[in-house]
Amino acid sequence: MYQPYCPFACLFVLSGVELNCSTTTDMDGMSMAETSSQCYATDNSYLQTLALCISTYCTDMTVSEIETFWEYQASFSGSNQPPIKESYQAALAAIKTTPELTFSGTVLNQTMIIDDSSYQPYWNALSVFQDGEVKHETYGLVLLFSGAFFPIAFSILRFLPIPRLLISKFYATVIDPPAFGKHHSVPIFYGLAIIPTRGEAIFIFYLVAINIIFSAIGFETHQPNAWYSTERSELLEYVGNRLGILSFANIGLLILYSSRNNFLRWFTNWNHATFLVLHRWIAILATVQASLHSILYLKKFTEEGTYNATSSLSFWGWGIVATVGMVILLPTSSLPIRQKFYEAFLAWHVVVTAFILAGCYLHIIDRFQTQYGYENWIYIAIGFWVFDRVTRLLRLSFIGVRKAEIKVLDDENVSIKIKGVSGAGHVYLYFPTLSKWIFWQNHPFSVTSDILDTAVTKSAEFAPKRGLFFLIRTLGGLTKKLQVNGTIPVLIEGSYDAHDGILRENIDSYPIMICIAGGVGITAVMRFARAHNGDTKLFWAVRNQTLVDSLNDELSSINKEIYVASSGQRMSIPSLLEDVIMKASDDVVVVVCGPAKMSDEVRNKVTRLARHATVGVKLVEESFSW
Repeated sequence: MYQPYCPFACLFVLSGVELNCSTTTDMDGMSMAETSSQCYATDNSYLQTLALCISTYCTDMTVSEIETFWEYQASFSGSNQPPIKESYQAALAAIKTTPELTFSGTVLNQTMIIDDSSYQPYWNALSVFQDGEVKHETYGLVLLFSGAFFPIAFSILRFLPIPRLLISKFYATVIDPPAFGKHHSVPIFYGLAIIPTRGEAIFIFYLVAINIIFSAIGFETHQPNAWYSTERSELLEYVGNRLGILSFANIGLLILYSSRNNFLRWFTNWNHATFLVLHRWIAILATVQASLHSILYLKKFTEEGTYNATSSLSFWGWGIVATVGMVILLPTSSLPIRQKFYEAFLAWHVVVTAFILAGCYLHIIDRFQTQYGYENWIYIAIGFWVFDRVTRLLRLSFIGVRKAEIKVLDDENVSIKIKGVSGAGHVYLYFPTLSKWIFWQNHPFSVTSDILDTAVTKSAEFAPKRGLFFLIRTLGGLTKKLQVNGTIPVLIEGSYDAHDGILRENIDSYPIMICIAGGVGITAVMRFARAHNGDTKLFWAVRNQTLVDSLNDELSSINKEIYVASSGQRMSIPSLLEDVIMKASDDVVVVVCGPAKMSDEVRNKVTRLARHATVGVKLVEESFSW
């Protein structure tokens, strides 16, 4: 940037100086001198004064280093500068007598001396500014890369030769329970917040701590300073810049974490729900940092008396767009809004995020162009976003348009069959004909089965009919429009299998599996129950018999207990878990998917039992909602 500081300090002392070859223009009735790069490159007084300053102060530089600086920087044009009239050594040799005049900072019409009172403030300004910028970028990179590295590193730890029983007790104590209280899936504070698990809380604490530390350390000031009249003015800008860079780094991280095609999911044992929890916390950090960045600069410009002039510039306006967008996005992304207005939330989220990224980019370009490389942080964030969107399109194009056969089961549930497609985990379904205004909208659905007509395929004489089968609860919005028997076009994006990551533990390695489902949560756990080769037991609580009847064939080969609420049957989760886990002679995996209250009940009971069990116990929660 400004290294070596010494010749750059000499150069900046002479920036904007009026030379014999400068031109004069009229600016609002005032005569202003303009000096072109060609003028700098050919003016004897300027070149000799610059050479004399460098020879006086830059005694630790070699002639070769000085000539390189001279060739690329002497006319203030960088790599685009015109050829310099003469070399550094030639300009220095042209000074026959020691100049008598000291440069005063306005007109340079003969060779002059640059004294220490002119040189030192620029050396101070350049050195402390560049050192600060290096720290800003370093801390931002540490934040970004640690946010990507630690999830992978933590996932690799499972390959250490540690007994499964010890790992089970560690998870039951440190990782799986709610950070505090008994709620994780059930929202608290009037439905506004989700309590993270202890494992999530540990990483959130790291993210908050490192952001606070990086926002507060490594600041230096030097006075006298050519750019800042007071130490306070220096600090306001340095801290403001630091917060801006950290906010940019966090924006990239939060976009990565929220992506469906987040590459960290491929290399870790962390699920999408965990990354979304982290996404929301990082969004808070980035918004607070952006707001403080704006407040500090507002304070600085107000104290310096330059606010009126600065606030009319385009970079200021784009900064406001980005900051206000982030501030607005937080409350409009709250859990109640996401649940009640899902389609509107998604569209709003994408539009506002686009404005935020555009505002951040133009805020930088309009003020600095590409001088300091700040725009690269925005390129990283946009890169994550583009990668996710392009990958979505590739997934969509791979399968193409299919036909969805919809069958209404009751007032709240429908089944969907899509022939000729295979998949696992969950997929995103697009129904472009349901609404001409929101044709791009899509919802995630768990694949209940990827084999159709299972009753027929039990015979070895027939090959299985590949296809996707879904049970969907039609709560409202787009899904409510599925409450019609018939066939409609569908686009399929997927599949996204939460257990396909290369560092994920194979849960089939647990000899005993307990699957607990509530309502349509059966769609997520059924594939585990059907694929498991060991001792498997399915417990399903459901409102009425209709859903049970729709899955008769799929459930026929599974050891199961079904509790139908309409028949007065109730499932006692604590007692059935205790009965299986405490009597188990081998390791147990518990898979749960259902309403939030059920998931929390299972989580709390499993973690309590695992702390005292004599076998390894693993909890797998398939999130019912994000």
